[in-house]
Amino acid sequence: MRLHRSLLLALLFAGVGTVSIAQPAFAVPYPAVPPVIVASTATVSDGGQVAFDGNGFAAGEPIVIDLVYVAPQAAGARTDRHRATGGFVTVHFAPPRAVVKTINAETDGTFHTTVTLTTPGIATVTARGTMSGVTAVATVTVLAAAAADSGNGPTLARTGTDGRLYGWGIGSGLVAILLGAGLIGITVKRRRRTDG
Repeated sequence: MRLHRSLLLALLFAGVGTVSIAQPAFAVPYPAVPPVIVASTATVSDGGQVAFDGNGFAAGEPIVIDLVYVAPQAAGARTDRHRATGGFVTVHFAPPRAVVKTINAETDGTFHTTVTLTTPGIATVTARGTMSGVTAVATVTVLAAAAADSGNGPTLARTGTDGRLYGWGIGSGLVAILLGAGLIGITVKRRRRTDG
């Protein structure tokens, strides 16, 4: 009985000792806030630089910055004529990604970088943390230099009527009024002759 009691006490002390010196397993800290990347401007002319600020990444982790250009008209689709049926087939393709640079996050998980955007269209800039695996995306419209310099940006289609149509409408209205006044004048003269 003493042997059992001694063994039981030894196991109890061993268990308490193990629990008291146990430590949590190492884990990469999960970002407290969702990752965000913000561009300094929404529109830039081709060849212009845009500053990007981000947060929500692991402290000091490498962040890969890459970008994709998509022409606004195409938006990733191309239409080809199908030879066999004479119809049209829309072909979707993924635009190529280009890694621009790799930077390191600050100790608080933030970063700041600038990127030169060179191709007109929609530029999608992605920041991806290599340790945490989190990503954040921002888009910037890149205008051709001539469109950006004009200050007007993309032009809208002209709708409505031409100014010459207003002239015809006003002229026709004046002719109708003069004809109506002339007919009234003739009617009044005839009544005076018949009454008089």
